[in-house]
Amino acid sequence: MSRPAPGTYYIFNRVHDSDGNQLAMTFNGNRQAITVTPLEIGDTRQQWVIQNYDRRLQHIKPKDNQNLEAGWGDTIYTLPVGNYVWSITQDDGYVITDGGNSIHWGVEGAYDGASVIPTDKGGDEKKRWIFQRV
Repeated sequence: MSRPAPGTYYIFNRVHDSDGNQLAMTFNGNRQAITVTPLEIGDTRQQWVIQNYDRRLQHIKPKDNQNLEAGWGDTIYTLPVGNYVWSITQDDGYVITDGGNSIHWGVEGAYDGASVIPTDKGGDEKKRWIFQRV
């Protein structure tokens, strides 16, 4: 399975909201939950920098503050850089998992402001992401 090349991306979920909008991961600040909001090309809060950590794992950092990166707890949120790394593999869309492949990133619902959350394995569309280069 391939992974995205290093670069800057919009990352949006395979599920659309009730108005048909694509829901993109959105940066909300340090130690704040990453949420999904309708994709707006040009909105730097929706732009994410992917950097290789090693041959398998990658960093996911908000373009607006690359001293932060995605980590997890009750939700997926941004933390100061600390080698929080993710396995990003292509399946039916991209799947984002922790290095041990025990949690998958999903979205709690198909609506504006829904949190990106850690979930168990499964083929749910809410756990599939599309990476579009900026």
